[in-house]
Amino acid sequence: MLERVVRGEATPMDLDIIASVQENIIGHCLCVLGDAIAMPVASMVKRWRGEFEETIARARDAAPMPLDVEPALQTPVAVGA
Repeated sequence: MLERVVRGEATPMDLDIIASVQENIIGHCLCVLGDAIAMPVASMVKRWRGEFEETIARARDAAPMPLDVEPALQTPVAVGA
C-alpha cells in the first residue's frame, strides 16, 4: 500500500483503509507480531497523514498520463453537427 502512495496510485481513502485495518489487528490477533507490525503503521498515518496526502498529490501530478486518456485541452465535438 505504501508503494502505491509513492507511485501516485493511492488515494486519501487508502490511508483510511490502512488505519482501519491496523485498528482491526491491534488487540485482536493471537500472534503478537500482528500488533508489532500494526502499531508503527498506525503511528505513521496518524502523525504524518498530511505528508502522505502531499506525497500522493505530487506523485499523481508527476505521473505520465495514461495512453487511453485524451488531453483535456481538446474542444468537445457537438453531436449532430
